[in-house]
Amino acid sequence: MDDTTKMVALLRRLKTEMNGAVVGAMQERGVDYPLSYGVSVATIREIAADYAPDHSLALLLFRQQVRELRLAAAFIDDPARVTPQQMDEWAEAFDRAEIVEQVVWALFRRVKHTARTSLSWMGADRPMKRYAGLLTAASSLDEEWCGGDPEAFLEAVGRIGEEGNLPAAVRRGIVRLLLRLSGTSAGMLRKTKELLAEYAASGDASLRDVAEEAGWQIEYAQDE
Repeated sequence: MDDTTKMVALLRRLKTEMNGAVVGAMQERGVDYPLSYGVSVATIREIAADYAPDHSLALLLFRQQVRELRLAAAFIDDPARVTPQQMDEWAEAFDRAEIVEQVVWALFRRVKHTARTSLSWMGADRPMKRYAGLLTAASSLDEEWCGGDPEAFLEAVGRIGEEGNLPAAVRRGIVRLLLRLSGTSAGMLRKTKELLAEYAASGDASLRDVAEEAGWQIEYAQDE
């Protein structure tokens, strides 16, 4: 069975789970896709499992402008076959937070040696690509990540903060990454708290939001 035939079969199964009410709720929240059937992420993951791992199929699926197929691509792809070039191409296509979050959690965090790639994305102009960089760095399972210079990631966060007026997704990504950085060493914990103190005193509301959210999460993590 070729990839196109597999895609048609997969889409047929997904369409049987379509939920117009979910699509309407997503649109009310401002989450709108060129085409969406309103299938839950859990259901997409369950159906996609029957096709995984399949790298070439995943590449085909992600090129489609259908929410369910793009999400399925993340669950079907083989992390061992994902290249930095593919990651860059997918990151350039990111346009919605849901896609970023699922691709990072299901796939990119499982790809080896992501530190340099995620760091480069953090300097991107597009918020969704920047969000992908922050989440990939914060969620990576690569054991070499912490040896990849956490200070460089903290400096990158500082540069993002200098811009101010940060979109909600970028703020969430920064919080996740700062939480990860604060746990790498006592020195990084201190430096992270120093940066958050600067954010807390900022006249920029988005930075104060980061300081408040990251602050309590770091304190909670320390108490555990």
